Amino acid sequence: MSHPADVSAIINSSTNPEIAAEIYAASLLALAFDNAAEKAYLAMLACKLQLPPELVTELEHQIETQKYLLNIVEKLMSNKAERDIEVAQIILQ
Repeated sequence: MSHPADVSAIINSSTNPEIAAEIYAASLLALAFDNAAEKAYLAMLACKLQLPPELVTELEHQIETQKYLLNIVEKLMSNKAERDIEVAQIILQ
């Protein structure tokens, strides 16, 4: 991203609890939340969006699960592509 997001504008665009949850979920998807700065950003965002702690935990769990499953699918597809290439090479020999 060439320009950092205006966090205040993002927070102010939250007009209801559902949009607030979607904003938080989008941030979870965009970040690895594996370092202190990202964790601090997410904590600040959840606070400013006034998300209940239980919802934050649930969203984090859902997004973590989705990222994990996506990683598995990507690995399976990569392995399949490698096998397809190997099969094609054998056929072409």
